[in-house]
Amino acid sequence: MFKNIKLIIVGLLVMTSLSFADSTPENEWDKFETNVEIKFGDIKFGSRSYVDDDENHLIFGYQLFPKLETQYRYVTGLSGQNQHRFRVTHKTFGYGPFFANSVLEYRLKQDEGDDILRIRPKVGAKVPIGGLTLQYDLQPHWNFDNETDTGSQLKLNKYEHTVSAIKKINDNLSLTLFAQMERDEDNNHKETYMGTSIKINFPQLTVIQE
Repeated sequence: MFKNIKLIIVGLLVMTSLSFADSTPENEWDKFETNVEIKFGDIKFGSRSYVDDDENHLIFGYQLFPKLETQYRYVTGLSGQNQHRFRVTHKTFGYGPFFANSVLEYRLKQDEGDDILRIRPKVGAKVPIGGLTLQYDLQPHWNFDNETDTGSQLKLNKYEHTVSAIKKINDNLSLTLFAQMERDEDNNHKETYMGTSIKINFPQLTVIQE
């Protein structure tokens, strides 16, 4: 069963990758993202930065329970507006190649502007191909809007489509190359970019045992 599903997923990944290329004007990417994550058991430190973009993230995460992670991010370079971001991620579902996560995020702005409460669930699938793992995930973003006559409303902000190729070097190191496309609430193209992720893991330093 899963063998046939894997073939379907690979086909979808190829078609999605082609749509990524078509969405970039003159086959150019809007920016390039770099991520570094170092995990000491339950505690995670990380950073995110961009080529040709001033946005930067400093990240601290804590694995509160086996399926629940809390995270703090300090984000700078967003049109001169710095943010404190608080995030909770729950690993909600996993069956064969399929997975789903639930993410709740609060963005506290240091300067002018309203804070943002955002729900951003993620659904996707991943399959091993040779020495790589290919992964696709879809992540819609909904914001709570308090500026309405009827009170708070949940409004769609954007969609994120991501295709990744993950190489696990060993139990302590993995490398990822990915492409991400963002579309607005009307499914119009916003931007497409590539990125890398380096993850270093030292699981023996865990604080909470499963």
